[in-house]
Amino acid sequence: LAQIDASPSPRTTFFERVRSFFRFLLDDPERREIAYGALIALLAIVILFFVFRVTRRLLESACRMLDSWRGTRIPALKIQSYEVLSADRITDVLKASVRLLRTVALIVVLYITVPVVLSLFPWTRGWVEYLMPYLMSPVHQLFWALVDFLPNLLSIIVIVVLTRYLLRFLRAISAEIKGGAIVFPGFHAEWADPTSKLLSFIIIVFAVVLISPYLPGFGSPAFQGISIFLGVLLSLGSTAAVANIVAGTALTYMRPFKIGDRVQIADAVGDVIEKTLLVTRVRTIKNVEITIPNALVLGSQMINFSAM
Repeated sequence: LAQIDASPSPRTTFFERVRSFFRFLLDDPERREIAYGALIALLAIVILFFVFRVTRRLLESACRMLDSWRGTRIPALKIQSYEVLSADRITDVLKASVRLLRTVALIVVLYITVPVVLSLFPWTRGWVEYLMPYLMSPVHQLFWALVDFLPNLLSIIVIVVLTRYLLRFLRAISAEIKGGAIVFPGFHAEWADPTSKLLSFIIIVFAVVLISPYLPGFGSPAFQGISIFLGVLLSLGSTAAVANIVAGTALTYMRPFKIGDRVQIADAVGDVIEKTLLVTRVRTIKNVEITIPNALVLGSQMINFSAM
């Protein structure tokens, strides 16, 4: 009985084994380093698991919120009565953007975590020293490219803001001239809209010319090649369009007719229902709508029966 009572309990034996195991790990510096590395790696894996779970829940919540905003806070994009993008399409694009943002965030987390975990163990530390220059070089180049681009980005923002306010001021002046609040001698009110559109086009082109030198890659052979290709494409494909625009501008300031006048242009006789920079539309007495290019209108004989 004395021998049985003196025998150690199972709990005491378990704690002694755990204590001896930790003493075995911590007494040797190499084993202690491996133990610390394994503990930190396990902690990193747990953190990654929670990051994946939390980002997944945030993604689901964001998608549900965007679905609830569909058609209310997220309206359709329209230009007058034409629907460019529906509310469903805009919502789908926003949901895809949120998913892409989550994917990028996870890639960044893995990009940071994997080298850190590999550097904890002696037999994988050499891999990190070999792979880190390849992994960090694109990030380093991208970061400094963004830093170098910041002054150009500021210049682009200033040009865009000034162009926007200049266009708004031009539209306001055009509306006042059209309404009769502002009168310039020799300048008719019906010239306000086409003049505003023409000046807006010139201002936008001038802003694009000012912004171009600040764009990344300006002056490179690729940029020059694309510019030459677009210039040749426009010069070959828009000859008739440019001729019609020039003719439409000339007709606007010549004022040979206005909307509602009954005119004869070449062989077409009818009422003018629309004038644009490209075409003039006439509705005949038989209720047939005829679209006439402005170059043909300018080059043909015109008779205005309503001029009297």
